[in-house]
Order: sequence, then C-alpha cells, then structure tokens
Amino acid sequence: NTTIQPFETVLQNRALRERLHRASVARGTRGNEFDTRATLSRVIALRQERAALLGYPTPAAFVLEDETAQSADTVNTLLRRLAPAALASATQEAAELQQLID
Repeated sequence: NTTIQPFETVLQNRALRERLHRASVARGTRGNEFDTRATLSRVIALRQERAALLGYPTPAAFVLEDETAQSADTVNTLLRRLAPAALASATQEAAELQQLID
C-alpha cells in the first residue's frame, strides 16, 4: 500500500482519495486470479507449524525470542507504557485533521 500513499497526500479531491485508498486496501481480495488470500493462509499455517515444531506457542513468540524484546510480555509492557502518549497524540492529530476537513 505504500505505493499509493504519496498520491493520497497530494490529491485535493477527497472522493478520489477515498476511491484510491479503497482500491489499494482491497488488492488481493477480489476473488480473481490475483486474489492472495489462500496463499496468505498457507503462509500463516506454515509459520504456525514451524513455531510449534521449534517448541513455541506462536510464530510471534518464535520471532520475538531472537529479537531485542525477547518475549511478548516485554512487548506488551512497553506498549502499555506507550499507549497513553500514543492515544493523546492520535486524539490531537484527529482533531487537527477534522479542522482541515471542516
């Protein structure tokens, strides 16, 4: 979806931006020869299988052990600390965007 984002920032026509965004996020889910849902489901299943074979409850647990965080608990602790500031920032940005829209 990152290939569409530059256009979304410069288009003045809100309806066109919305149409472009909706088309972008719907890629790979239209039930045609380009639909990737079955492939993604298989990748997810294989990742789960690999994690189980290596003794991990989830693919995330497998990846995190090798990363800086090392565990989901560490990640969740960090996210709980960041959440209030992130929410405040998002609320402020939403208000600013609403002012632009209005």
